[in-house]
Amino acid sequence: MNNPISSLVGQYISQRLYTDTRILGRIVGIKGKASLIVEPMFATKQQTKLNFVQGGFLANCSNQADQKWEFVIGQNAEPMTVRVTSNFTRQYVVSEKPYHYYDYNF
Repeated sequence: MNNPISSLVGQYISQRLYTDTRILGRIVGIKGKASLIVEPMFATKQQTKLNFVQGGFLANCSNQADQKWEFVIGQNAEPMTVRVTSNFTRQYVVSEKPYHYYDYNF
């Protein structure tokens, strides 16, 4: 019998945190019927010229969609387990490329 979450192996998973999205890593396997094994990754901000204008609490970033991130596999980091539950799609984003986003306007 084929497990439906097995199609996620090889893709990347990020965690939604209100308006931010944080990369967790690359899905390297499955455990049981409802758990993903994730190889941890980290995002490092690349040089991006962000435009901040006065407003809000301090300033607003008018081009935050232009932010760029470099992704590295966590050296000596233990693989983590992510459980696939009924609210999985509200908490996580699965994609073919790594994804990380910081909301400068929150």
